[in-house]
Amino acid sequence: MAAELKSKVDKMIEENRVVVIGKSWCGFCRRARGTLERMVPDVTNWDIDTDGSESVVQDYLHKKTGQRTVPFVFINGEFIGGCDDLHRIPQPQLKQLINKKPAPSS
Repeated sequence: MAAELKSKVDKMIEENRVVVIGKSWCGFCRRARGTLERMVPDVTNWDIDTDGSESVVQDYLHKKTGQRTVPFVFINGEFIGGCDDLHRIPQPQLKQLINKKPAPSS
């Protein structure tokens, strides 16, 4: 189960332009999602508290990013941080990050 969830996380980050992994009840998650959804229509959201994956996914992302709290925001495969980190990025720079073409995979 843990390996499947880790693979799901990695695949989600790799295959989607904007990913927010959070919790359904989290105001910071809602705020980050709202900001991103106003900028791009294809935000991928995953509430890890609704499907029993919470502890495994959160532990994996903690190891992967060094961050323990939700939301985990990824843009074009790059870890941006949480809600406050996202909102520290000036909007023109954030638009540029979102619209950046990912490097081709080798």
